[in-house]
Amino acid sequence: MCKRFFLLLASALLIGIGTRAFAASTTLVDISGTSYETAFSFLQSRGVVQGYTDGTGRPYNMLNRAEALKVIALSEKKLSKRVEWYQDNMPPLPLFSDVNQNDWYAPYVEALFEAGILQGYPDGTFRGSRPLSVEEAVTLLMRTTEGLDEGNSAKLSPYISNQSNVWFTPFINTAIQRNLIMKQQMLRMGNAITRGQFFDIVYRQMFINESGDKIFEETEPPVIVYQNNSSSSSSTSTSSNGTPIYVPQPSSTPSTSNP
Repeated sequence: MCKRFFLLLASALLIGIGTRAFAASTTLVDISGTSYETAFSFLQSRGVVQGYTDGTGRPYNMLNRAEALKVIALSEKKLSKRVEWYQDNMPPLPLFSDVNQNDWYAPYVEALFEAGILQGYPDGTFRGSRPLSVEEAVTLLMRTTEGLDEGNSAKLSPYISNQSNVWFTPFINTAIQRNLIMKQQMLRMGNAITRGQFFDIVYRQMFINESGDKIFEETEPPVIVYQNNSSSSSSTSTSSNGTPIYVPQPSSTPSTSNP
C-alpha cells in the first residue's frame, strides 16, 4: 500500500493529472478564457485532470508519452482498474527495455499494452519521456474505441493533416469523421501535441462515449489565431486577456513506426 501511494504521489507531482489537489470545480488560473476551458472543466469533473499544485493546467506545454498513458487510463474505467491491479501486482520483468518496473508509469504501460492500446517501438523501447506526436496521440486514443474507419485513403480536414496508406491513416480518419479535432490551428503529423490539444480530444471522445452520440456536435470554442514565426520553430498566439502565448513547434516529420 505504501509503495502504491508513493507511485501515485510521484506521478501527480510530475504531471498534474488525476490528483485531488483541487476540487473538480476549481478553475485553473491559466485555463480560464482559453479555448481549452471546457475540456479542462469536463475532465476535472471526471477526475481525469486536476492541475498542478500551483493551480495551473499549462495547456500549451507539451505532453510526453508516459503522461498520455495516464490520461487515457483515467478516462476509461476498465483501464483504470487494471492500472490499480498492476500497481500491486507488477511483473518482475518490463515489457520494454527502457522501462523500470519501479517507474511511476510502469503500471500504465502494463495495462495499456495488455489492452492492445500501446505497442512501443520496433527497437523494443517505450520512450516515455519523448514528447507525444499528433499521430501517436490520435492513434492511442482511437485504439480505446470501436468502429474504426478501416479505409487507407486519407480523409482530409483543414484542422489536422493526414496521409493515405500509412499506419495512422485509419485512426486520423476516425477522429475526423467523429469531429474530435478542435477547429483551431492545423495539427500536423510529426509535431508534438500540447496538453490542451490532447485533453480536448480526450474530452470529445469521452463526451460522445457518455452521450451515446457517434459524432461530437457541441459548440466549438472561439478560434485563436496562431501566427508562425519564420525565424524559429515556434508560433505565438494571444489569449483572451491579451497575454502572448508561446507554443513550441518541433519538426513536422511523421513518425515512421506505430506507437
